[in-house]
Amino acid sequence: MGVWDFRWFEQEIEKWMKLVLNESLSEDDRAMYLKKAEQIIESRDRYAKEWEIKAAWWKDNPNGYRSE
Repeated sequence: MGVWDFRWFEQEIEKWMKLVLNESLSEDDRAMYLKKAEQIIESRDRYAKEWEIKAAWWKDNPNGYRSE
């Protein structure tokens, strides 16, 4: 996970955006592809936020123990 997941997100965004920019497709198709790209972007951002939270926890708990 991690770096490879982010690479996958970027590849998916590039794929859908390439279709969005294809002017030979209908407006409806392009709108659908744009929506898919936006969904992937939102997923990537949520995933990044989860990793930030995990990284902060790991920094506070380097041995994996709860600090109570």
